[in-house]
Amino acid sequence: SDPLIIEEYPEISPDEKYVMYEIQIPHPEYGEYAYDSDIYMVPFNNGLGGEAKKLEGASEEGVREYFARFSRDGKWVVFNRIEGYGDVFLENTDLYIVPAQGGTPRKLASNSDEMDSAVIWSSNSRWITFVSRRYYINESRLFISEIDENGNAYPAIKLPNTEQETGVGFQHPYYTNDKRALVKILKNFEKFITELSDLCPPE
Repeated sequence: SDPLIIEEYPEISPDEKYVMYEIQIPHPEYGEYAYDSDIYMVPFNNGLGGEAKKLEGASEEGVREYFARFSRDGKWVVFNRIEGYGDVFLENTDLYIVPAQGGTPRKLASNSDEMDSAVIWSSNSRWITFVSRRYYINESRLFISEIDENGNAYPAIKLPNTEQETGVGFQHPYYTNDKRALVKILKNFEKFITELSDLCPPE
């Protein structure tokens, strides 16, 4: 394989039949961090794999699609999307949703005019938690939004008790395996910080 092509952020589907991941192809003519990234699906096939195919709706030419996550019921995929080849951490990225089998992508109503990124799903597939820079300059906070059965998002609200000192922003959040706690990964200008919170979406 081409050593310049990056394959990363794998996630297995809830039914364990597919692995979803991201392929990044560099475009150095547009800058050091310029990539065209798409979401791919490959059969798990008991670990033997198979033919990898682009996920329809999350693999448009000249657009970066990345940080894709399955809903826990396997119905939806939410991913980040940004026009062009910009830096995924510096640009005004948005969250989009597409059926897990592929289809027409839709921009979520929970987006802002600033960066919205790094989504995770609740165990009942009714809520997403994500990182956003809305209201904060160059700093990110955790927000939550409800998703209805048709994949429509409600306006997002900031999670309580997640305010931080100046210069500290949230990175990728995660839920613990028992879904009873939220793992908050923070970063200041010098190091990463990991905290455990009991904040979880309602069932």
